[in-house]
Amino acid sequence: MPELNGIALAKMMQEIKPNMNILIMTAFEIHANDLKASLPTINYGDVLIKPLKIDKVCSAVKKHLQMA
Repeated sequence: MPELNGIALAKMMQEIKPNMNILIMTAFEIHANDLKASLPTINYGDVLIKPLKIDKVCSAVKKHLQMA
């Protein structure tokens, strides 16, 4: 996304719909403190680091669907 990064998009989504479940997938290491400062309602376990393993993606998506 040329003008918006994923964290900024997630913040906008939370402003529009605060109860929305958000799963972050990134190629960058994200430290828990940085994530909490940017997105206080996201748990560190809700971030998948690339390269992704299909079983981890499936488990995370299933978890979020059950929370919906």
